[in-house]
Amino acid sequence: MASGRCVTRWIRRRRRHRFPRCSRSTSADRARAPWRWCGGARTVRARSSPTARSASRSPRTRRSSSSLPDPHRALRVGVDAGGTFTDAVAERRDGSLAFHKLPSTPDRPSRAVVEAVRELAGGRGVTRVVHGFTVATNAFLEGRTAAVGMVTQEGLEDVLSIARQTRIRLYTLRPEPARRLVAPERVRGIAARVGADGKEVAPLDPDDARAALETLLQAGAEAVVVALLHSARHPDLERRVVKALGGAPVPVVASHSVTAEPREYERWATAVVSAGLAPVVEGYLLALEEELAADDFRVMLSNGGMASAAEAASRPVGTILSGPAAGVVGARVVARAAGFDRLVTLDMGGTSCDVAVVPGEIERTTEADLDGVPLRLPMVDIHTVGSGGGSIARVDAAGALTVGPESAGAVPGPACYGSGGERPTVTDAHLVLGHLHPDLFLGGRRRLDVAAARRSIRSLAAPLGASLEETAGAILELARSHLERAVRRVTLERGHDPSDSTLVAFGGAGGLHAATLARALGGGRVLVPRAAGVLSALGCLAADARLDFARTLLEPAEAWPPERLEEAFEELEAEAGKALDRERVPPGRRTTVRSLAMRYRGQAYETDVAWRADAAPVEAFHRHHRERYGYARPEAPAEIVAVRVAAVGTTAAPALPEHAPAAAGRPDRRAIGLRRGESVEVAAWEWAALPVGHASDEPAVVFGDHATAVVPPGWAWRVTRHGDLVLEARS
Repeated sequence: MASGRCVTRWIRRRRRHRFPRCSRSTSADRARAPWRWCGGARTVRARSSPTARSASRSPRTRRSSSSLPDPHRALRVGVDAGGTFTDAVAERRDGSLAFHKLPSTPDRPSRAVVEAVRELAGGRGVTRVVHGFTVATNAFLEGRTAAVGMVTQEGLEDVLSIARQTRIRLYTLRPEPARRLVAPERVRGIAARVGADGKEVAPLDPDDARAALETLLQAGAEAVVVALLHSARHPDLERRVVKALGGAPVPVVASHSVTAEPREYERWATAVVSAGLAPVVEGYLLALEEELAADDFRVMLSNGGMASAAEAASRPVGTILSGPAAGVVGARVVARAAGFDRLVTLDMGGTSCDVAVVPGEIERTTEADLDGVPLRLPMVDIHTVGSGGGSIARVDAAGALTVGPESAGAVPGPACYGSGGERPTVTDAHLVLGHLHPDLFLGGRRRLDVAAARRSIRSLAAPLGASLEETAGAILELARSHLERAVRRVTLERGHDPSDSTLVAFGGAGGLHAATLARALGGGRVLVPRAAGVLSALGCLAADARLDFARTLLEPAEAWPPERLEEAFEELEAEAGKALDRERVPPGRRTTVRSLAMRYRGQAYETDVAWRADAAPVEAFHRHHRERYGYARPEAPAEIVAVRVAAVGTTAAPALPEHAPAAAGRPDRRAIGLRRGESVEVAAWEWAALPVGHASDEPAVVFGDHATAVVPPGWAWRVTRHGDLVLEARS
């Protein structure tokens, strides 16, 4: 699955303003309680454990001078804007963390982001905002992109229309054609060409290029992509064409500047998507830049790192997986704090579910597919399915129950939200079965309408001939089956055994499905973080700066001995160093990660192999290929497709707060529904009242401010020092 960094061309403009001061919570109030609400924002103070002391900044002493920083000023804020909710986490100067969750505003996504930062800032500014979002993804899926024109070579004008002739539905008699990225009237060919060896075949005529541009402008092109053969390895001709088109009234982008990956169709498609997204993402980020009072505005990238808005804006395709990548980063942070390294992450929100594998380190790929369009950029290897809390259940024409991928979203939302939605959703099914508490949703800020949820589920029960509880249970079973297929795709189909990994379940709905899903996959351990509902925002705060660089080789491995590869890596690292200079990353926090993209001769795909100076790359490739695909061919010649360098600027991750129960609590007893209409009595806890170290083997449901966890029969569970829940299957 592919990747990149997605934002746009960028004009640096700052217009400072302060947010209104929050009068509902004082610094004295915050000092008295480790968890306290301020207009819906909850503050968690990091207690003085050795970990917290070493990782957090020391608060300054308050003096009479008003110019000194306030100890409660929000230094850094991470904001993740999803399809249903917008989540935010702030790290304050005293080391405390503040959380806030509110419904997204699809009509104007920046409004919810600004409101979240305003609540957390408490009337004061912030020094850094790191933002993950789905604006680019939604704009592409909804067709709200710029009209792109393409200058290519004569005879290649139909490459994007022909595509790869892949049939997603093999037995469909009338398969849908590939999505048309560029209208035929906005594609023009020129005679200039170079061969695969880089030698000139036909010279460039600047007048020919300018005539092609004029034709594209007359056809309504709002951006132009220069897409030529062999430019991944020999980009000079594309550069000369772009130079010849200097002064054009629209942006002109060379395909190799977006991605230097081989294969013309995939590279050109990625560049066209990037150019089309540019005005949408640029407008969104500029609006935020003008409204937020942050000294430093950063964007979460699909590769699991962050970058300045200016850097990210140069490739407006790289934020396609911005928010989901942040979730994987956040999951790794909390899992390591709990002592777990091998992970399967499950991020289930209101609209979709994102699944990834972390076998120690975060796995990345350069191959992705967005609505049938291939993207070729480095990104976290994530598989997404349309199954979330807002997924709509219905009975199809054949009388069968189906769930998703259509979602109720934030507006109108599930029926139980009382916002005008009437169609039954996964969230409504959970409420009917008692998995959600109507008075504790979002920390009590939104009361759920049980009667509305029951009415919506009952509308399906009658045509199915089932009871209310049986119908709700069937909806959840179908939703879990979607999740199970997604996990199998990123684990078993890629050589990973999910049974020896910890399932980290987060997002508002992850903890509701985690235990039953893990059992179905043969897994024995589940981690549900205390901050499960806002973990992607925490991941934004914890993300390192990361920029990716590559050089295409496409040559036999024996042609590149270690000393020659070292020279290639050093050239890329010099380029990476300049980029980190622009990102203002201090030298002491810089590091680089080297890898080789390799394949057997004749293969149509390649795989990344970590570079080690003390190991032969070909032998490492054979081992990696055997682990990933189950076999190796040591007798076959290997090829190096590309050398890659990731430039990383390390970030001090926020200190996870020690869990301090608000009060010594006792559980209530509550009956919850299981599948097939069965029910069981469980201990019903409020998460804030759970003591550290509490352990139990009885079924339970734990209600939190941002998420809820269900512990079915057959599981033991305990509370970590950070308030996370660890569930372990009993044999």
